[in-house]
Amino acid sequence: MSMSMKDRYSKKSHRVHPTETQDCENDEEKAESRERFSSSAAFILTCIGFAVGLGNIWRFPKLAYENGGGAFLIPYLCCSIVFGLPMLYFEFALGQFVQKGTSKLYYTYAPAFQGIGFTMAGLSTQLTIYYFVIVGWVVMYLIEIVTGGWENIVNCESKRFVSHGTNYICSLGALQNTICDSNSTDCITNITNLIVPAELYFDQYIIKRSPDFSGEITMNWPLFVIMQALWILCGVILWKGVEFMGKISYITTVVPYVIVGILFVQGLTLEGAGKGLKAYFSPDFGKLAEYQTWKSALIQMCFSLSIGFGGMPSMASFNPRKHNCFLDACFVVFADAFMSVFGGVAVFSILGYLSVKTNQPVEKVVREGTTLAFVAYPQAIAEMWLPWLWMFLFFLMLALLGMSSVVVNLQSTITCLCDFSPFLAKRRQTLNWAFCFFMFICTIVMCTGHGVYWFTMFDASVGGFALVLLILAEVFLVCYVYGIHHFKRDLEEILGKREKNSILQKIVGPTGLYFLCNWMYAAPGLLVLILYAVVEHRVTQKMKYGEAPNDVIFPMWTEVFGWFLSFSVLLFIPAFFVINFVKSRQRNEPISALFTVHPKHPAALRIAEENKRIAAKLTPFERVRCRLQMLFD
Repeated sequence: MSMSMKDRYSKKSHRVHPTETQDCENDEEKAESRERFSSSAAFILTCIGFAVGLGNIWRFPKLAYENGGGAFLIPYLCCSIVFGLPMLYFEFALGQFVQKGTSKLYYTYAPAFQGIGFTMAGLSTQLTIYYFVIVGWVVMYLIEIVTGGWENIVNCESKRFVSHGTNYICSLGALQNTICDSNSTDCITNITNLIVPAELYFDQYIIKRSPDFSGEITMNWPLFVIMQALWILCGVILWKGVEFMGKISYITTVVPYVIVGILFVQGLTLEGAGKGLKAYFSPDFGKLAEYQTWKSALIQMCFSLSIGFGGMPSMASFNPRKHNCFLDACFVVFADAFMSVFGGVAVFSILGYLSVKTNQPVEKVVREGTTLAFVAYPQAIAEMWLPWLWMFLFFLMLALLGMSSVVVNLQSTITCLCDFSPFLAKRRQTLNWAFCFFMFICTIVMCTGHGVYWFTMFDASVGGFALVLLILAEVFLVCYVYGIHHFKRDLEEILGKREKNSILQKIVGPTGLYFLCNWMYAAPGLLVLILYAVVEHRVTQKMKYGEAPNDVIFPMWTEVFGWFLSFSVLLFIPAFFVINFVKSRQRNEPISALFTVHPKHPAALRIAEENKRIAAKLTPFERVRCRLQMLFD
């Protein structure tokens, strides 16, 4: 009996995992009883809080400055449209459609790839171990400011720091290549290895840094107590659940934007603000022809949106299945880019002020990372009107940005474990506190004199090429193993299929060719470029702390441990492949069952029905025709 092309298309062959499972209605009931965000706004703000982090404030501004200033916004915007938005939308759709955490999410697409979810949880755990200590440092600054000791931050007297055998007190003059000997009133000029007061304060009173890795291990007790309190706070938030987490996002996400706005207005009133903004925005269009500029924009976009850590699909799983996740992705990408650009204005206006006060060009005062947050910015604010207020607002913003990211990381890991094990799911509250205690134990090493060295080592090793490989595996699974045509049908179930779509909607709509082709071809290609850049940087850059001539070179064992951190989380992928392979053989299933959709996947019944109706003798040419017609339908 002949069949129409439309019938053949709807009966596209696709094997379904043969294992018998519980009735599908059971899974639907579980999905309905799953925790939910109180509103769409709560979900969006939670995801913005997760995506927008410290890197938007202390990484992006310098990156833009070094790669063409205002011209850098062109490649950054292009990468947002070509990579950032499609990949964030992709992860939202995965979690929302399946309604499960990462441990079961990828298992339902193909059991062989279950390890992807656990690798994401492992990466989130590694990231949180060192990322959360930044919040601890920030809280120490806030306590100092609130208790009236803010002047210590910028008028720090060195008690134990020795440079060329001379103890000294640093002043703002240090920024002008001049310092004064603590034992006399004479000034020493033309010194290269200078430590400004804010850096001394961070070095001696916040992190209590040991000279190097070989020094005696001492405990930083104030930081230890603060980290203990912060982990208890995290435990309380996790205990209160997803709905409460969504509610506090109105504070942790909105307040940083308000503070950036305040700092923006204040910065514009400062002397030298125009000088800083000119350096930030002056376009160098010649940079657009350089590979480095586009590579920097792509890498920044990849890591800025927190794609691949499992937080986005996990949070989306707490949405109703038919929620419009495409609009959510648009909001989050816009908010992330806005904070990067707008935050850069606030940063560079104040750095321009600092350059005027120290009589130095802007390029001499531009910093990134902890040096910007804990050295350059406080030193500049100290010269402003009401310095304690601006310093308090700045560090409060950093604390909220860091806290919002950490909480989502923790929630996604807990969700991963609970969805994997019914035993743990029934004891979720116990698991929350046990996991927070475990994480606190892991962060103790960051509370020692060697803590900043461990922090630097984790920062250089975690979430690099392992994260990129993970995203590649995620895209390959859905687009090539599960099938992009099936994923399109899933999107239509989420967003609703319109009877008549315009040509524009068929091309750039939420289920249009632009996104489908992007996931199949553009995203993998761009990820390969990112992978090459990340590996190249990791291999060529040796681990060290600080800048010459005061830098501390790390011993060889730290390089080995760093590579171990990078590779260790990837072991979940082959480990769970072996586990599921053994289980499959015990059930006498073919190996192909590991690479087919599992019956617990929401689309499994739909695919099974298509299999029953498929033509027995569909030629390869007709199969290709069917797939192409499906993409254009």
